[in-house]
Amino acid sequence: MTAPILQSVWSRRFLFLGVMGLTFAVLATAIFVMPKRVQIRSSIEIGTAVQAPDLVARRITGVYAPATLLAIAGKAKNPSVLASLQNPIVEGYGGSVLIVNTIPPQFESDAKAFQESITDQVMEDLAPGARALRENIASRIALGTKTSEQLERQVKDTAREIERVDTFTSNLQRQLESPQANLATRDPPASQTDEINADRARARELRETISNQWTLAGELALERSRLVRDLTTAEREHSAQMATLVAAQFEQSNFKDPQVSQIPTVMPVTNVWDRPSLLVIALGMSILTAFGSVVLVQNITERRT
Repeated sequence: MTAPILQSVWSRRFLFLGVMGLTFAVLATAIFVMPKRVQIRSSIEIGTAVQAPDLVARRITGVYAPATLLAIAGKAKNPSVLASLQNPIVEGYGGSVLIVNTIPPQFESDAKAFQESITDQVMEDLAPGARALRENIASRIALGTKTSEQLERQVKDTAREIERVDTFTSNLQRQLESPQANLATRDPPASQTDEINADRARARELRETISNQWTLAGELALERSRLVRDLTTAEREHSAQMATLVAAQFEQSNFKDPQVSQIPTVMPVTNVWDRPSLLVIALGMSILTAFGSVVLVQNITERRT
């Protein structure tokens, strides 16, 4: 069966070559005059926990992009520019949002204006949240600094009060040692009644003094225990407050405001098929078309005969 087909092709070789050449010429011309396309890319860095990038991306596709298209619909000189811009690729990744339009080169300025309008709207929407976060961090730092200073003064004052109590207690102990020694070494009084009574009175007074001083020493010990507890509590609160303050200061130093990290920029589109590959495909299609034309002519001729 192959031989009759080849004979038909050979007998109509001029038709075969003509159809193949014409088809290849048309396809090659289409390949070389195929309109180029470019990408316009821009990206927005969301910043420190203002909004999730995915949420911002959804708002762009659902709110900002349609609103921008509606705004430029009446100003566009070429209506087809709207069709090229209406389906931008918007993706949230990391802490950023990427906006991409793939368009013919002649719409480059329109696409840039389209993305600039979107990024302006996004920045305007994110600014209040970023400002509120920054002010919140600053307020926490101010309050933390004030509280930390108050606790530091409390620690110092309590420590000084403990030193004062310790000094007073030491002096009191020395005072107690002398009356107790005098009381222990006191000689028996003489036989005279008046002297005996006077000595007893002085002894009672000395015992009362010693008793009062021991009571005071006990009260000082209790006061010192209370001050030590207060000092421990204040030191613990001061340490916790300092940790909170350091964390807020670290958060402030690493705070990032929303910003346009990449203005609308032209990026060439890399084609999946290059021209040599497309020309090979065009040649194959031309040969098949030529074969088909020969077969068609052969069938028509046989029907007529």
